[in-house]
Amino acid sequence: MSEPATVVVPMPHMGVSVEEGTVIEWLAAAGEEVVAEQPICAIATDKVDTEVTAPADGVLAKQLVGEGENVAVGAPLAELAVGADAAAVSPANGGPGGG
Repeated sequence: MSEPATVVVPMPHMGVSVEEGTVIEWLAAAGEEVVAEQPICAIATDKVDTEVTAPADGVLAKQLVGEGENVAVGAPLAELAVGADAAAVSPANGGPGGG
């Protein structure tokens, strides 16, 4: 049996003085298939607004932070299921939100 393949998507570090950001909007829903470099959420800091992208192909398994919530740099924003785990949570395959 293979190890679970879950990738944690952290709040990115966007400057020396930036310590936290706010999730403005989720661009991908939990259970949605995403591809590497696809924007999954928009964040704002006191310096810049930007998008956080998926680090790999997979399924957005969990949104760990709600819209409007502040998040420290490096803290988890979401969990991405990749490989066999992605198939297990995909709505198309009867995972959460599906069939």
